[in-house]
Amino acid sequence: MKKLIVLALALALVFSLAACGSKDTGGDNNGGGSGNNDVTTAGKNSDNDKKGGNDNKGGDAGEFKSRKDIESTLSNYKIKTESTDGNGNKVVMTELRCAEGYVMIPDEANPENIVYIEYGTGKMYMLNTKEKSGMAIKLDDGGEETYKTFGMGLGAHLFAFENMGNDFKKFGTEKVIGRTANVYEYSLFGSGYKIWVDKATGITLKRTYFQGNDSVTWEVKELKIGGVKLSDLIKLSDYQILDMDNLLSGLEGLGGN
Repeated sequence: MKKLIVLALALALVFSLAACGSKDTGGDNNGGGSGNNDVTTAGKNSDNDKKGGNDNKGGDAGEFKSRKDIESTLSNYKIKTESTDGNGNKVVMTELRCAEGYVMIPDEANPENIVYIEYGTGKMYMLNTKEKSGMAIKLDDGGEETYKTFGMGLGAHLFAFENMGNDFKKFGTEKVIGRTANVYEYSLFGSGYKIWVDKATGITLKRTYFQGNDSVTWEVKELKIGGVKLSDLIKLSDYQILDMDNLLSGLEGLGGN
């Protein structure tokens, strides 16, 4: 019963995210505008990776790439992120999108509630990677379109600069997972934020929230652009799938007899 309740809550969350999603504006490509595969993973960042900086200059919001431009060039990717709270608790999430479909692993420590979409099928799969089982649920008409862009949770971080307005300071550049990022600080509702924006793609690679002595950090730990396919994370043929539409149709048939 507990598993059913957890699954029901997860489904409610997924559908709410889908309702808030936006349609992708570009076709599938290798991303980054270069046409080459681009893989970066977590490594040692610069010594200046701390709050503050040495190039305290005001910024212009016009220097950031638009969400539309970023989404149109990043349609084939696998991204792994890590969130760490003030107590050191971590959550690792992975999201993958390509011409074939979309996969989201909300918490790598939890094998349940993996979201898998194979474009053209009209179905969403909720998978358990430990038990190699799952269920298929029919999406509403046009439902697949909401999974052809970044997930709402991931997008809130990747496009964190959209909340900055013009009242922010720029602190030069630092390395995050080996990529050069512009560093910014700003305040919002009395709290401080520091973000690292990738110069190549325009996405936020790292974001730290400060309030008093507490801080919460979200950061990209691995980014692969181009050459991504669904089987990099999930091979659906390995799973035993319960098709909910077939099950419900069968129950309706029994009820009519």
